[in-house]
Amino acid sequence: MCGNSRNRMVYVGLLLVMLQCVLATAVADVPKLINHQAYLTNSTGAPVTASVTIVFTIYDAPSNGNALWSETQTVAVNQGVFDVNLGSVNPIVLAFDVPYYLGIKVGSDAEMTPRQALTSVSYAFRSSLANAVADGSIGTSSLANGSVTTAKLGVVCPDKYYLQYSAQNGWTCSAGTPGPQGVQGATGATGPQGPAGPAGSNPPNCAGSSTQLQFNGTSWQCIYSTRDIMTYITTNPNGVWAYMQNSTGVHNPNNYTLFPNQYSSSSSCTFNEPMFAWMAQDCNSGYIGMPITTYSWSSAGLSQIAMQGVIHAHPGIYGNEPILRWTSPISGTVSISGRVTSVDGACGDGILWSLEQENKVLQSGAVKANSATFSAQSLPVTKGANFYFIIDMGANRDCDTTNLDMLITTQQ
Repeated sequence: MCGNSRNRMVYVGLLLVMLQCVLATAVADVPKLINHQAYLTNSTGAPVTASVTIVFTIYDAPSNGNALWSETQTVAVNQGVFDVNLGSVNPIVLAFDVPYYLGIKVGSDAEMTPRQALTSVSYAFRSSLANAVADGSIGTSSLANGSVTTAKLGVVCPDKYYLQYSAQNGWTCSAGTPGPQGVQGATGATGPQGPAGPAGSNPPNCAGSSTQLQFNGTSWQCIYSTRDIMTYITTNPNGVWAYMQNSTGVHNPNNYTLFPNQYSSSSSCTFNEPMFAWMAQDCNSGYIGMPITTYSWSSAGLSQIAMQGVIHAHPGIYGNEPILRWTSPISGTVSISGRVTSVDGACGDGILWSLEQENKVLQSGAVKANSATFSAQSLPVTKGANFYFIIDMGANRDCDTTNLDMLITTQQ
């Protein structure tokens, strides 16, 4: 049997009829949920079939009093009937040692009255006997065999010790007499050979004589540095590198052409020290090269330096932009980093620079009598993809001597 109460009240045009039943189920542990069933109708007395919001609250008095617990549930009502477990949203932590009363609020209506008293089921009265058990009244005959363990006694004995009790010391661990040494067992059979491990990765074939092969701890990488191409600039293009120009002012690979002429001592202009270089008609029409040795010089009262192993370039009088192109020999990822330096001091208006992947600008900037670093990491590429570093004279080509130091790492 379960107690039930039928309440009929009108709230904002809504007639609610609740048939409530609180059930308790006999289980091994005290349930942490209270089952609640009810019957809900509308203002005409018809049973409701809808999803409604219901606020359940437990009080310490049938009216007024203190709210001791509350939770809100979205309840599916079918033909007026719904069934919820109170405490499934907000755990109920109450002693249940005094009378409690359940208040119910449906939707935006006021809380229904009167509140529903929470009552016991018949056999729950038996649980009151547990509160009447006197300390020390449980003897040996009341204990089930095997119910008292060392863990429950709070004493766990180490190996070769046994548990004993004395009135003076209570439960203690005592060392037993060591037994004789046992006979050594036979050697076990050799286990089967494990499977072969996975084959290690083979180093890639890095394209170009100027490439370094490096293992980063997990994979092989090919490293391409402008500092390694000094002796390989005698052909254009050379492997993955090419020395180009653009005289249109529009950055588009279709406008880029190879520098046609290699610098020689018979050129109409000369460098202060030996230099591998590619240019248009002469060095005044733009060039890109590599000093064989590091040297410095003065021009118009300014000190300049060209470093061995660092790209040395200058825009031309016709607006020719020197371009260093690198073509990916692999499909995988590419990382590029480096530094670009304006070496002509404070004269002129400096240079504009741009790092581009095909038609896409990765990074760009301007330098005048200083330097800038650039970095583009883990770029996905397919074999044959082109990267361009472009040096633009800006408003004029005066004092636009530029050094470029660049490192490219590929990973397949």
